[in-house]
Amino acid sequence: MSEWDELLPLGVFIGVTSNPTLLERANEPCTVANLHELAAKALSATEEFMCQTWGATPEEMYDHGVWRYRASTENES
Repeated sequence: MSEWDELLPLGVFIGVTSNPTLLERANEPCTVANLHELAAKALSATEEFMCQTWGATPEEMYDHGVWRYRASTENES
């Protein structure tokens, strides 16, 4: 996301938020791996990264949400 490269270093953002629709509009894949990369990039310049879960079924949405939660708490200690 070239906008991020230009704007995040300005230091005026507290966080970044995204959802499947925004990812699609930015031609970014809505995958766990890509969200992990985007979160790392966002958190290198901000304090928060927010993303919505996704899935075709409630079970898929739950699984993605749990994965994201676990990934976000791995480095806390």
